[in-house]
Amino acid sequence: MASSGRTRLAAAGAAALVLLGLAVAARPAGAEPPAEMEPPTGVPPRTPIASTTVPRPPTAWAQVSCATGAVTAHEVGRDELGLPTLRIRGWIQPCAGAQAERSDGFAVIRYFPGSGMRSRHIEPYIAPPAPTGFDFRVDAPAGDGIHGPVRALCVAYSFDGRAACVGLDTGADGTLVVTDVPADDPRVLVRIGVEHVYATNPTCGTCV
Repeated sequence: MASSGRTRLAAAGAAALVLLGLAVAARPAGAEPPAEMEPPTGVPPRTPIASTTVPRPPTAWAQVSCATGAVTAHEVGRDELGLPTLRIRGWIQPCAGAQAERSDGFAVIRYFPGSGMRSRHIEPYIAPPAPTGFDFRVDAPAGDGIHGPVRALCVAYSFDGRAACVGLDTGADGTLVVTDVPADDPRVLVRIGVEHVYATNPTCGTCV
């Protein structure tokens, strides 16, 4: 009986070696091993995560470390309700080596007594490191009824990086008086918040 068992084991081993030899012979010499299986239908393949493809929360802002700029012109007026209006024009230019291609862009910050508010929109740099021009209508330049009057505005490359600033005052007749102020003017040295992304003026969807 023991001899019969050893005979069957030997036969099974020989058959396994034959099958293994057939499998090796079936693959040509030098052929690559089989590729990994494709994911099942309906399962997306894994992809690298890039900042340009990942949704960003409203408060996120990829900033640059340095930029220069200027407010070169402004227009003051009144709307149909008699409220002050303001339009500013100028340019901003990231510094060489500031990696502007990794930034979302620049913003306008309004400064109220004791606090500041970043614009709801981030404006992209068009062709860094070349200057990017801007022409913005400023929403509620006299104040929004919540934070108080706007005392200054800055075109900013980061929350504490200001490329160009103007101060806002009210003249004797109630019109806005706009003057250039330095980036370290006391009116802009306050904590900055972010305007809610949905708080859009229905009459000026492109306002900052």
